[in-house]
Amino acid sequence: MLPDVPKDVSIEHINYTAVRVGWSMPASGDTVIAYHVELSTSDGNVVTRISSSKERSLLLAHLQRNIEYKVRVQAENAAGNGSSSSYVTVNTREGKSFTRTVAPSM
Repeated sequence: MLPDVPKDVSIEHINYTAVRVGWSMPASGDTVIAYHVELSTSDGNVVTRISSSKERSLLLAHLQRNIEYKVRVQAENAAGNGSSSSYVTVNTREGKSFTRTVAPSM
């Protein structure tokens, strides 16, 4: 059984060029062996996709200032990759940083 979507995806602002992404374990599915974090620009260009073993947070550093990024998380188990979470966006605009959750587009 594929893992459910990771829950409670959030972003903690470290500074204008770094954020920590955190999430909770999926509600069901076999044991998670890895999480995949995807960082994209607001126009959908994927900047990076990072795999995190079983850790439930990841530091994203060296971000560019004045850019809106979107982040989503996906769990993987022995059966494969589950669905990705909704996007959470973060704006690295100096002095006006904010985050918000964006519903997945269908």
